[in-house]
Amino acid sequence: APFDLLSRLPRSKGSSVADKWEKSLSATKWGDRKEAAELIIFLASPHEVLAKGDYSSVAKGLQKLFADSNVNVAASAIRAIAAIAAPLGRRFGKDANTLAPALLGKATDKSRVIVEAVRDCLSVFCTKGCLLLAEVLAASDTAVASSNNPLQRTTVARWLQN
Repeated sequence: APFDLLSRLPRSKGSSVADKWEKSLSATKWGDRKEAAELIIFLASPHEVLAKGDYSSVAKGLQKLFADSNVNVAASAIRAIAAIAAPLGRRFGKDANTLAPALLGKATDKSRVIVEAVRDCLSVFCTKGCLLLAEVLAASDTAVASSNNPLQRTTVARWLQN
């Protein structure tokens, strides 16, 4: 049976949205922000199928953490995106399409932890069918056109080889 990840996220009593989880994404302590991202990984990873639902608020929340000053928080957020993308597959396509340019932008990060998380996440987008080939090409074309960074071009080339 599909796992309902959205209903398992912390929320205030009587709230229909995961407001407590969303609030933890902007916590002042980096450990709390990392914990919020890792909660998604913990909940989603053991499940092959996630219940239908609107995961865009989760994706947007995690995307905000991509720019976190702590590399562990940013890497956890990227891994969390991969953790929900894998079981959702094509149903995560709209969000994957939105996230791909941001992920390709993070491919130039100096932190190996972030770069590896980006590569793994982009790989999930391809192998699990989150993005169609045309969408992959469009995202990679945009990334290459807007960057002179050889690391980003290399990441795009590796992604296209998937």
